[in-house]
Amino acid sequence: MALIRTLALAALGFTGPTGVGTTGVTRADRALSWTAVTAPTTASENSGYLVDGAGVTITLPSGCTVGDQIDIVGKRAGFTVASNGNSINSAPGIFSHWVDRTSAGSRHWRSIASDSTGGHLAAVGGGSDVWTSTNGGATWTDQTAAGSRNWYSIASDSTGSHLAAVVFNGDIFTSANGGATWTDRAAAGRRQWVNIASDSTGSRLAAVVSYGDIFTSTNGGATWTDQSAGGSRSWGSIASDSTGSHLAGLIGGPGDIWTSTNGGATWIDRTAAGTRQWISIASDSTGSHLAAVVSYGDIFTSTNGGATWTDRTAAGGRDWRSIASDSTGIHLAAVVLNNGDIWTSTNGGATWTDEVAAGGRMWNSIASDSTGSHLAAAASNDDIWTYVGKPGSVIGAPGATLQLVCSGANAFYVLGTTGSVSAE
Repeated sequence: MALIRTLALAALGFTGPTGVGTTGVTRADRALSWTAVTAPTTASENSGYLVDGAGVTITLPSGCTVGDQIDIVGKRAGFTVASNGNSINSAPGIFSHWVDRTSAGSRHWRSIASDSTGGHLAAVGGGSDVWTSTNGGATWTDQTAAGSRNWYSIASDSTGSHLAAVVFNGDIFTSANGGATWTDRAAAGRRQWVNIASDSTGSRLAAVVSYGDIFTSTNGGATWTDQSAGGSRSWGSIASDSTGSHLAGLIGGPGDIWTSTNGGATWIDRTAAGTRQWISIASDSTGSHLAAVVSYGDIFTSTNGGATWTDRTAAGGRDWRSIASDSTGIHLAAVVLNNGDIWTSTNGGATWTDEVAAGGRMWNSIASDSTGSHLAAAASNDDIWTYVGKPGSVIGAPGATLQLVCSGANAFYVLGTTGSVSAE
C-alpha cells in the first residue's frame, strides 16, 4: 500500500513520506486518500494532504481511532498543523522542540521567568530593560517603564501579571500588569540583590542579598521583613512553593542549603546536602521536592523538603548555572554556563537528556511552566530559546513532510518528519 501511495504522489510531481515505525506505537501504513489543499481545512483520518497554498492551517480531527493516519506534505508551501483539543506527542529528537526567539534580541540575559502555562515570559539582563512575551516567546515587548538597570533576577506569579525584579546595588521593582508599569519598592532598601522568588499570586515574595539577609513581603512588595533568623550570608539563590510558606535558599562561596516552612521566620540548615559551591535552587509547588545545582559539581534533589538529598550523578559534574522545576518536581531542567548545554529530566533527576538542539551557549537561566512541557532559557550575550514538549501546533516549511498516527483517545503521535519542522 505504501508503494501505491508513493507512486500516486510521484504522479503529482512530489515524492511523499513512507511509513515509519516507533516503539509502542503501531502504524498500519494504509493507502491514504490524498487531497491538494490551498486553504485552511480540518483533516480526516487516513488522509494525506498536499499543501499547495501559502498560510494553510490543517486542524486535526477532534477525535480519532488508534492506528488512524494523517500525512502532510508541504508541496510548494509551508503548513501549520493545529491541535483541536488533541495532544501532539513525539519521541525525543523527532523534530525541533527548541526555537531561537531572535525577536527578543541578543543581550546579556541574566534571568528569565515563566507563568504556569509558559505563555507569559519575562526576562532581564545587565544594563538592559525588562522584556516580556505573552505568546510563549514568539514576540517580545521592551518594557521601558522599568528602566535600563543592572537587573539580576526576575520572578513571576502563575499568570504572568505580577512580576518582581531585583537590581544589584539597587532596589526591588514590582509590576501588577505584566510589566507595563512598575513600582520602585524602596522600602526594601538599596542592596546587593541577587535573586527573587514569588508565590503563585505575586503577593508573597522572597529576595536574597549577597553578603546580607533574606527579605520577605506578604503584600506584593509594599512592605518588607528582614528575616534575620536566616543570618547574614553570601546568599545566591532562593525558591518558593506556591504559597510562599516553604522557602529554600542556598549559599555560594561555598555554603549550605537552608529551608523555612513558615515564610522565612525560622530556618533550618540542611547539612545533609553538604557544603558546596551552590549556584541555583528550585522548588515544586509544595516545597517537598527541591533541586539544586553546584557550580563545577553535580545536581542534587530532595523529596522531603531538604531533610535528605540524592546526588544525581547521571547528569554529570558540570558548570551548572540554573535549574527549574515543574509543579511536581518530576520534570526538571538545568543549564550549563560555559558553552554548555541544556539538560532535562522527566523522572525527578534519576536520568537526564542532553538537549543538544538548543546548542552549547553561555546559558544563565532557565524557567519552566507548571507541567515541564514549556521551557524558556536565556544565554549571556546571546538569545532566548523556548521549548515546547507537547505542542499545540506543528509548523512545517515548504518541502517538509509530517507523519501522524492516532495513539489513543484524542492523541496523535509524530512518527516522522523530513525538512524543517518545529513545535509551537
